[in-house]
Parts: sequence; structure tokens; C-alpha cells
Amino acid sequence: MPANPFGEKLELVLKVLSLSRGRLAAGLNVDKSVVGRWASGAVTPSKHNLALLTHHIAERMPGFTMLAWDRDMAEFATLVGADLPRVDATPVEGLPVAGLAEIREATLARGADLEGFFETTRTASRAPGLFFHDQCLVRRHDDNGLLEIRLGMGEIVFTGWALPVRNHICCITTEAHTGAMTFIMLNCGVVQRPMRLDGIVLGAAAGAPPGLVATPIVCDRVGDLSGDRDADDAAFRERLARNPVASQNTVPPEVVAQLTRTFGPEQLAQGGELQMHFPFHVSLTR
Repeated sequence: MPANPFGEKLELVLKVLSLSRGRLAAGLNVDKSVVGRWASGAVTPSKHNLALLTHHIAERMPGFTMLAWDRDMAEFATLVGADLPRVDATPVEGLPVAGLAEIREATLARGADLEGFFETTRTASRAPGLFFHDQCLVRRHDDNGLLEIRLGMGEIVFTGWALPVRNHICCITTEAHTGAMTFIMLNCGVVQRPMRLDGIVLGAAAGAPPGLVATPIVCDRVGDLSGDRDADDAAFRERLARNPVASQNTVPPEVVAQLTRTFGPEQLAQGGELQMHFPFHVSLTR
């Protein structure tokens, strides 16, 4: 299924009209490859071509206008007379995780000490040599007994859950607009109220070719919650607007060293680690 919503809609309307890409291209007097790129989601039509395409469809489907492309997929399918497979939208209660009762108990015991505003420091594969800060909010959820987590920069915010598991915090987060997910494992140890946590973040690599990327991450406590959820939300939004690029020479040397540790066969031969590994004796958690 094309990743671009426009491409999905175009493919659907072509099927409803039993119209091939080649016939559509001929009707619009454009190359077949252009229609292929529209349908795949690689590009979207120019305003001129979108008007021609809409008029071409309207000749076969009276009432179809430019406004149709702005509808969500379900409304668009209804408009063009297509039946989409129905997906069960019943929300799953909680997280289907074994040991959730123990996680709730750990959150009850330690949640207050883990709440707060944090700022991460990490590298980025597309900007070697630079360090980036994500803003992070951790607080107890009112209803389910878990710790909710929000982190990101600017308009990009991941939301999810921070789960205390033994001496670690396992974070599962999703970006609502793209569906992208990140997984973060942090060393927590037995520090009662940690001021700094470190670990590993795993997510999808940005850019092309697509893939996965894992990188070290350090999280520093930068503030406490006020107890007023609205005020804390506003403070988090203010922090998101800050420049995410770390200023030169502002990242502490020990953090730079932790974020740029090397791994592999050569390092193993020299007494280092074969895999990305952050045992407690080298952890910066405190």
C-alpha cells in the first residue's frame, strides 16, 4: 500500500473505475511513469495536473471535486463507492505485557522519583559531529498506574510509556502523525531519584535507504513537575521550541565519551566491547 495518502486514494479510485494507469496517463497526456509515481506516493501532482486529474475522474464519477482529496481515507472510500476492510478499533486496555502487575508495583514505589522534566543528549546519523537534545516529560498517569513519557523536539513528539523493570526503565513511544516508534532502554540501578540516566535508543533511520539505527543516549533531569498538569504541559511545549542542536563545547566530556564509544571486533581485541553494551560499571546514571 503506498505510504502517501494521495497515492492510496488514487489507487482506490482507479480500481473503482476499472481504469489502468496507462489509460489514465493517456487521458491526461502525461507519461505513464508520472502516474506511477503519483500512485506510489513518490510525488504528488502539481496544482495544474491535480485539476486535470480531478476533471478526468469527475467525467466518470459525477460530483467528484478537488475537495474530495482532502477527505480522510474512510470518507474518500465512501465517496467513490468503495468498501474498505473494517479494522477493529476497540482499544486494548493497558499494555499486553507479561509482568505488568510487577511494573505497576514498581511504578507505585518509584514513580514519584522518576517523574520530571529531562533533556536527552544523543548523536544523529545524518549530522555526524553534532549532538542533539530532545525534551522529555515523565509523569504518572492518572488512571492506569503507569508512567507516561513524552519526548521530542519542535513539532515532532513521541508519546508512550516508561516501564520500570528491575534496574532498568523500558520506554515504548510512538509519533502520532507518522506512526514511527522508538524503544529506549535506560540504566536506572538503585538510585532513588536519578539526576542522570543513560542507555540505548532504537528506532527507524531517517532518510534513504530505510533501516534501523541504535545509538547511546543520556538523559539529564532539568526540572521538577509543578503538580499542575496544564502548567506542566505548557512548560513542556515551551521546551520543545528550543534549539535542539547542542551548542559547541556545552556537552560535558564524560557524556561525549559515553555517546561516542566504539564497538566491534577491533575494540574487543583491545579489551573493549564487541556489541553496544552499557554495563552498570561504566554507566553515567547517578
